[in-house]
Amino acid sequence: MAAERPCPLPYDLTGREVDVLTRVAAGDSNPQIAAALVLSVRTVTTHLEHIFAKLGCDSRTRLTTKALAEGLCRLDL
Repeated sequence: MAAERPCPLPYDLTGREVDVLTRVAAGDSNPQIAAALVLSVRTVTTHLEHIFAKLGCDSRTRLTTKALAEGLCRLDL
């Protein structure tokens, strides 16, 4: 019998950062992400600043490419 146990997320991402990253990879704009996750646009921007720094990316395109290549997106959108 397999047991489920929590494990740290890659790149020290938080769960909310993964939510935002998933929406970015789906092509959503910051206002769309904010509406979908019930956040302010400023909060989404702050999360993205942290995500860019943690993943070492300098554009949404590179961020999306890396997220998809490394399976960092949530599948349950």
